[in-house]
Amino acid sequence: MKKLLLIIGLAGALCPAFAQRAERTYVTTDRDWYAAGETVYLSAFCVDVSEDVRLSEVSAVAYVELTSADGMALGGKVALLNGRGAGSLVLPRTLPTGNYRLSAYTTLSGREGNYDPRTGSRIISVYNTLSPARVTDAVEIGSAPSSTPVEQAGALQVQKLRDGRIGLSSPVPATLSVSVYRNEPFPSYGRGSLAQALSVPAGARTREVVPEYDGEILTLRLTGADGLPLTGQQALEVFVSRPGHLEDIYAAKLQADGRARFYTTNFFGDGEMVVSLGKTAPAFKVEVESPYRQLEPGDIPALVLDPSCSEALTRLGARMQVTSAFEADTLYQRLPARQIAFLSDKSKRYNLDDYTRFATLREVFVEYLSDIRTRGREEELELQVRAFKREGAGSIFWEDPSLILVDGVPVFNHSLVYNLDPALVKSVEVYPYFCTFGHLMYSGVANFITYKGDLGGIRFGNNVRMIDFSGAAYPVAFVTPSDDPRYPSQRETLLWQPIVELRAGEELVLPALQAEEGMVLVAEGLTENGEPILMVQEF
Repeated sequence: MKKLLLIIGLAGALCPAFAQRAERTYVTTDRDWYAAGETVYLSAFCVDVSEDVRLSEVSAVAYVELTSADGMALGGKVALLNGRGAGSLVLPRTLPTGNYRLSAYTTLSGREGNYDPRTGSRIISVYNTLSPARVTDAVEIGSAPSSTPVEQAGALQVQKLRDGRIGLSSPVPATLSVSVYRNEPFPSYGRGSLAQALSVPAGARTREVVPEYDGEILTLRLTGADGLPLTGQQALEVFVSRPGHLEDIYAAKLQADGRARFYTTNFFGDGEMVVSLGKTAPAFKVEVESPYRQLEPGDIPALVLDPSCSEALTRLGARMQVTSAFEADTLYQRLPARQIAFLSDKSKRYNLDDYTRFATLREVFVEYLSDIRTRGREEELELQVRAFKREGAGSIFWEDPSLILVDGVPVFNHSLVYNLDPALVKSVEVYPYFCTFGHLMYSGVANFITYKGDLGGIRFGNNVRMIDFSGAAYPVAFVTPSDDPRYPSQRETLLWQPIVELRAGEELVLPALQAEEGMVLVAEGLTENGEPILMVQEF
């Protein structure tokens, strides 16, 4: 369905039902205060307020900005699926002490002139225990103010069970984020609320945008050695890929203004991105256009450093350093993330260790890798994959080009692959069928997988550039067993469940956590009827 909507949107024939959609995005966090160097865990709610209040099925990515009086400090992306998503922001250890505004929005909401994404946003406090750096004119020393009162909402019930665990129940179906953290004497300057975020009605459309139905629309700007935009006459096709991620390969046509737009299904994690311009191309530079709006911070209250909180600050800083150095990955649970590969799982895999090792790939092709053949010589050499055009038909070598990959990265100069050292290649995956790749079609695909995932040391020419890229954060949940001596926890956040689905009348028992004095539980969310939920309970 989303594929169809994307095609309709690109064609300019907007469906009336989607033309009136208005989205409001709200993010919850695992707590309201952090040490610089910690991770802020996020849960996103993308809600359609055009008619009835309900989770939106339109946007597939939300953008998060962390701003202070000094401007935007951090940006992040949260992948959405049916209006819900989870992610994180890692606070740099150099982040100055101060209060920050955390706002979220989607591309679709940008077409409404009256909508301010800061509505309902939350204020988080960051304490840098390793540096005296502070947000400009935004930190004071004195008696800490009282925390902003919390207006509880919804009919969520929280109870401590006989065995000490915590149970949640709701009379109506609801989707929630749940956090349990240590109660420290740091004030809360403004939690924000989903109710506030939803209070802005759908507004008039003041500009046209392309909704991100399937994921982030990545825009690259390519310039030549002279600093002028590359044109379509110089390089028609642009490819982006990420080593080791077969699902992250996209193609686009270079526009007359030197831009290429890729309709992705979301990249996840940070790493290197490879930008390729086909077999031959002039020298070029690549710039990733930022998707962030660079929101103004608005009225952010000053952070007050209270001397009475010095012991709590010492604990916070120490726990941050211990957790960063010794955190166990096994305590995290990675939640499902939508990834759509353009290739099916119908492939033939050749593990080279299962065969005789030869000194050259040419011998490998001749002796047992019969699904790939070579044509031409030297720089004109071409690798072809045996493929079939339809299920059940015989496979042959076609004159149509085949797509050759190394660690998931397209390589158009096939002689670079032909001259790879076979000792560096772990396996070869052959996809023996015609496949559509963006607006292109290939007669078969072969992916050469190296042991180290480093492209086998290939030295690319002017047609390839490697850039750093930040995708959506992987969604994670975690729990710290409070009664297990094998895991002496130094975390401030003891439990984080960013996406909890409650059925009507069902009691959900939070896993592996005993309710103890000094804990705070926060549950936020939305009922099936569109009613906000906010529950804060201290134990």
